[in-house]
Amino acid sequence: MMTNTETNTSSAKTVGLETISNTPLSFDKVDVKPREMPNGAKIHAAQNGSDETIEVSLPTHIRTWWILPYVLAPFLLYIAIVLGGIWGIVEDSWTQDNFGRSVYNEAYFTFQPMITLIIVFSGLLFLLYWLLNPRTRIIITSEVITIGRYCFDRKHTGGMRLGYSVQCDGETPLMFKNRQMVFAGLRMSYGPWGEDLPYMVNKYHGAEYVMWLNGLIANAKMSDIIDETVQRGHREQLF
Repeated sequence: MMTNTETNTSSAKTVGLETISNTPLSFDKVDVKPREMPNGAKIHAAQNGSDETIEVSLPTHIRTWWILPYVLAPFLLYIAIVLGGIWGIVEDSWTQDNFGRSVYNEAYFTFQPMITLIIVFSGLLFLLYWLLNPRTRIIITSEVITIGRYCFDRKHTGGMRLGYSVQCDGETPLMFKNRQMVFAGLRMSYGPWGEDLPYMVNKYHGAEYVMWLNGLIANAKMSDIIDETVQRGHREQLF
């Protein structure tokens, strides 16, 4: 039979646990400021007065090749362990000391070759990752838009896209997007058919990047020749 003392002790423990579990954790408050641009984007040069250049950059990934470092990593680790294990075996040998006497050296194993290979391969993987996941610069001027190493004439551009749609008569539009796992491919609406870019972005932020870039393109001043052509209605029909 449980006594009053035991009952009170048990109740006190239960109340104590409930108090602890119901007490909210306290953290230092952090003031969140509104973002001026999408997460990860950077502005390097803004249009100002006579300077008609807007230069920004986005974190991108080279289409298809971005996966190469992840595929090579376990393969290179296997090579480092196997070759390092073979090269780390030092066989027994006979040497002579300073007095000309023969000295027998027993065989032993060292991890130095394995560690060296792991360090070298890690450096190669880091370099490969850096090359295949670059920050791509987008430069918008009055006449051209340069995305990485691709240059587009502004009089033929219709803005950035994450894909394109096709609609036949009376049918539901079909959407086509270039997706690879967590990445989405960028596309420039250019001329009658558009142009797929080899640069991919995080698909979660992809729509933000496209909307932001199209806003910059729309607000960037065009050259007088291009602007006059557009006003006269000679701009080519874009999809």
